[in-house]
Amino acid sequence: MGKSSYEELEKELKELKNSDIRPLKEDHYENFFDNMSEMVEIIELIYDKNNQPIDFYIRAINTSFANFLGKTKKQLVNKKVSSVVDKIEENWFTSFAKVDKTGKPLRFKNYGAAFDKYYFVSVWKVSKKNIGVSFTDITKTEKDKIKLNKKLKNETKVRAEAEFLVKDGKLELYQTINSLDTAQKQITSQNKTKGENSWELRKIKAELEQQSFYLNKVAIVSETDADFNILFVNDNFCEIYGYPREELIGQNHRILKSGKQPEAFFTDMITTIVSGGVFKGEVLNKRNGTEEYYWMDITIMPFKDLNGKIIRFVSIMFDISNQIKQKEILLNQADELVLANKELAFQYKEKEKRADELVLANKELAFQNKEKDNRADELVLANKELAFQNKEKEKRADELSIADIELAFQYKEKEKRADELVLANKELAFQNKEKDNRADELVLANKELEFQNNEKEKRADELAIANKELAFQNEEKGKRADELAIANKELAFQNEEKGKRADELAIAKKELIFQKELDSYRSEAERVALELTLLIDTANAPIFGIDSKGLVNEWNQTSEKITGFKKKEVFGKELVKTYITKDYQKSVKKVLDDALLGKETANYEFPLFSKDGERVMVLLNSSTRRDANGKITGVLGVGQDISEMDKLRTVSESIAKELRQFIETANAPIFGIDSKGLVNEWNQTSEKITGFKK
Repeated sequence: MGKSSYEELEKELKELKNSDIRPLKEDHYENFFDNMSEMVEIIELIYDKNNQPIDFYIRAINTSFANFLGKTKKQLVNKKVSSVVDKIEENWFTSFAKVDKTGKPLRFKNYGAAFDKYYFVSVWKVSKKNIGVSFTDITKTEKDKIKLNKKLKNETKVRAEAEFLVKDGKLELYQTINSLDTAQKQITSQNKTKGENSWELRKIKAELEQQSFYLNKVAIVSETDADFNILFVNDNFCEIYGYPREELIGQNHRILKSGKQPEAFFTDMITTIVSGGVFKGEVLNKRNGTEEYYWMDITIMPFKDLNGKIIRFVSIMFDISNQIKQKEILLNQADELVLANKELAFQYKEKEKRADELVLANKELAFQNKEKDNRADELVLANKELAFQNKEKEKRADELSIADIELAFQYKEKEKRADELVLANKELAFQNKEKDNRADELVLANKELEFQNNEKEKRADELAIANKELAFQNEEKGKRADELAIANKELAFQNEEKGKRADELAIAKKELIFQKELDSYRSEAERVALELTLLIDTANAPIFGIDSKGLVNEWNQTSEKITGFKKKEVFGKELVKTYITKDYQKSVKKVLDDALLGKETANYEFPLFSKDGERVMVLLNSSTRRDANGKITGVLGVGQDISEMDKLRTVSESIAKELRQFIETANAPIFGIDSKGLVNEWNQTSEKITGFKK
């Protein structure tokens, strides 16, 4: 490979190092640092009076190094190395001090007699007296090289004895040169492919960063470590809970607890996510230093390292306090309806009493008729009394008739309430069925996650095989280099060619080192891309996107769930004309057109068509999507399914209307006063018996 290709590769690596592929904040690479296979530590040198290094403190260390020393990170951090390692060679102190004083990084191979290990060591300056050191264990490779060198020496001796049999070594040399040329062409082709992949990687990175920006803009996002200590919160999180960001970092997530929910709820939450599941639910949190409480629709997802260990949790929350309040209002209205039914029952009981009184009056009338036969002399008076009683009887009959009509009306009302109760039970059964569906979806998601972990293990195995293949190729190149040296002794005129090939071989070795670092950065970018894509696709809110022409180019699992349309069915379709009801097409188009002009909209209600023709009400927040150059490329919509709340609102309005009609037409006077004693309710019966109009 030529020097220009090598310089281009080095430039590309520097650009990747300087680019920020983190989805949310700078210190996200702490997890990456802690899970590196290389052993890494940050140390602070200790000098004597003559400014000579004599010891050092371990200020930071990753898990690989701690495991190598057979101790925990807590046992090592801020300890002197002399207190944890029995013996350390003087050349380590010399190398570290040189980097501290000159500021120039060092890279070298070294043999550690204390552990009988060979290392590839990188040393760089962090700040005054503070040095970063990474150790890569190359013991197996180096010991294999030693064995190989011994074997080569023996082969060289045998070959020297047979050299006189070789009359012309040119053919073998030319074969070697052809092999090197072929290898160079293959490397050139690979570099071209890597350049194309790098461009795709940058494009994916920019897209994912933009999606992360939109998600942070409309949702309340936080991230914790495996012990639930806060690592990151977005601006929405700080605003709604009233904490400065610097005060939250390092705190345990339990500081938000309101104390108004049972501990069993949180036990279930922790059990779910610690076991690797995704938790979805509603939690009541408290604002800092106040008695304000917020209901949150929360989704918590665990993320694992390559070994399957959970290293952090990400939660996405949406404020549903208003929806909860509306539900409480509906429940209160339902309680008022129950009280009205009790009042009707009381009135019915009173009418039954009046009917009993009428029966007694009839019995009294019969007794009086019997007395009439015995009191002939009192016939005239009895007839007058009878006429009077008959008149009273007719009045009672009229009252009984009215009571029967009222009883029939109440019976009809009870039938309506029974029908409403049947509908409510059906709705409850539907909700339970939906919960079961969500549980099934969670099981499928866990299976998918397990499949992805298996795929990662397969890729790790493939990478190990590739590394072995690379080691074999390097070994083969070493053999060819030795053969080339032997041939050069025989063919003095090709010494110049030997120098050129040696230079190319050195550049190829450097390229392999850079390629390893480039692959490491690419793996991290792909991991971040996978995590962010999974986060958006499994979010508990419907998320969809359109391009500048209004065609759908984003459609997550929740959007599929609430509408019934799969991603492949909606991609490339025009959102407004295809999935928005006609009465909202014009207003929704304006919202999306505004977003395409840079004007964003929050909390806009509109209906979507579901696959079965039903209307699905969505509360939308629209965000403008831009490319890396700031050019508007489309719109990202993040919403909430408020269909259930819309149905409850309709039922509530219907109940309120019926209750108002019942109060207005009730056969009993009903009136009300406010807190100041002023009349604010006066029904028709009140008007009738008093003569005063409302």
